[in-house]
Amino acid sequence: MRVTGSDWARLGDAAERVAHFTGRGNEAYMRMADGHCAALVVRSAGDGPEFFCTIYETRPQICRDLARGSPECDGERTLKVVETTADRTPMQSLAPSALSSNLGTDETTIMPTLGA
Repeated sequence: MRVTGSDWARLGDAAERVAHFTGRGNEAYMRMADGHCAALVVRSAGDGPEFFCTIYETRPQICRDLARGSPECDGERTLKVVETTADRTPMQSLAPSALSSNLGTDETTIMPTLGA
């Protein structure tokens, strides 16, 4: 997910842990881990894993504007993967499954996976 200057300031002390600059000017994105945002903590649940946002109150504006797991959210995540791998991996070789995740869409800070 893209991170603006306002987002970086709002993230405060967590900014360095969860976001990074790409080296292309002031362009910054949320860090990714295992196909999802690095600010998410994965917890085991009876119905499958749940994702808990550790920066929910200070999350970037794009995360506030897009519904979790929505096509628009998936598009932002895909854009991040494509842009950060453009120099290493041709876009055609990125498998669609590598660009998707099982983030749920409920409105709490705990997000159950879809299809569980």
